[in-house]
Amino acid sequence: MLRRWKKFYNEWNEIFREDLEYTANFIYYQAMTVNIIYLFGLFLETIGRK
Repeated sequence: MLRRWKKFYNEWNEIFREDLEYTANFIYYQAMTVNIIYLFGLFLETIGRK
């Protein structure tokens, strides 16, 4: 039972490792983009107040 589960787990890992990396990169880059936009907005707001 355990051996069969381990085999299934390894196959699952092979299939999803690439997808997981892609998803992680996508989320990371989206977060970076949001941060850059937010910082840019703060920068413009600071300039606007002066």
